[in-house]
Amino acid sequence: MCIILDFDYTLFDTLKFKEAIRKEFLKHGISYEFFEQTREVSKNGGRDWKPKIQFEILKAQGVKNIRAIQEGFAKIVASAQNFLYEDTMQFLKKARENNSLFLVTYGEDEFQNAKIDSCTELKKFFDKITVTQNIYKDKEVEEL
Repeated sequence: MCIILDFDYTLFDTLKFKEAIRKEFLKHGISYEFFEQTREVSKNGGRDWKPKIQFEILKAQGVKNIRAIQEGFAKIVASAQNFLYEDTMQFLKKARENNSLFLVTYGEDEFQNAKIDSCTELKKFFDKITVTQNIYKDKEVEEL
């Protein structure tokens, strides 16, 4: 059997991850409100968060310590494995026993791939990993 899974909110605790990032920004003087405001603007009317654009927005708004915020952000992304749900790996081990597993996830390519790449143990369970800009993921699922 073929099992197709999503990443955010399915295998990965996106809310916990976002909160860790918000706290990192707060350590550098970026309020939760300003973080959310600039995060929304980074989406450019779309649905996916674009951290690189958010950093550009912050810089344009006069935030001086962008480098330190980026370094803290990069450390959190590099620790993405820690944000997998507690039962994710156990589930994947069991599901992989008699099935082919595929990951189809929506998001900004570079950011989404960085999170997934940081989850090295997770990656080995999947026959194919697809990051798409198609929020519905219907074409990608149909191809599989």
